[in-house]
Amino acid sequence: MLALVRLLALAAPPPQLTTACTEDDGAVWKAKGQSNFESDMSSCGKSCLGRASCAKSCIEKAEGYSEGCASCFGDLVGCTSSKCWTKCIAGETAACKQCVAANCDGAFTACSGFTPPGPSFATSAASSLVEHASERERVGLGVSANCTGSGEFPSFRPLCYTGSQTVQGGIEVSVDVRVTQYSDGKGTMDVVASEFQKCTCNDHSFTKSGQSIGIDLSDCVSGVSVIEALYCSDDNSMSISVKGSMLPGPMTMPLKHTACKWTS
Repeated sequence: MLALVRLLALAAPPPQLTTACTEDDGAVWKAKGQSNFESDMSSCGKSCLGRASCAKSCIEKAEGYSEGCASCFGDLVGCTSSKCWTKCIAGETAACKQCVAANCDGAFTACSGFTPPGPSFATSAASSLVEHASERERVGLGVSANCTGSGEFPSFRPLCYTGSQTVQGGIEVSVDVRVTQYSDGKGTMDVVASEFQKCTCNDHSFTKSGQSIGIDLSDCVSGVSVIEALYCSDDNSMSISVKGSMLPGPMTMPLKHTACKWTS
């Protein structure tokens, strides 16, 4: 009897490893995803500045992968950014490619079941990191690294966030944001800033994808542009990174949720 049990165990098929990507995702990969891999990773990595949640949404929209499968691609972008930043800052060097191959490629294949075309993903991911290297270093996007959670805003309105930062010369710069409307990735907000370029930007439309907030304030404030704006759902906070000729240098400011001061 024991011999029969052993025989049946040996004859049983090995357990199937499951991945986040479905058969439909595999069909997308074979039809166009594999050939578009490098261009997709480069464009999404560049537009998302190496942020995994943003890159996931970008890839999901670009190719039509399922949400779970797209997360594998987003995590690959995030891995390159977080684990190989110092190796890839100088370009597509041997050290950069080795770092990505050692730290990121295997996890992507295990997650998706797909093998990145070419010797290493670094050839596409590193380009986006290098392009933004000086800006990221100067702005100090450490705040972005601490931004976690890509959920939606709370349902009540308005929502207010505030922050301040002392810059060169001992001058305190403050920013207040009030989210007045939001639904299905779109909304309006008011932005008030002090010093250098005092401004009140009311009823400005914005979009939200993952953590990323897309907003243009150029019509109400000159000489200052938004590099990056994020909503961090885990602690219901925001951060905004700006640069401009009227500022001492690029700066990132965390904004904490607060009771709304505005009544109008």
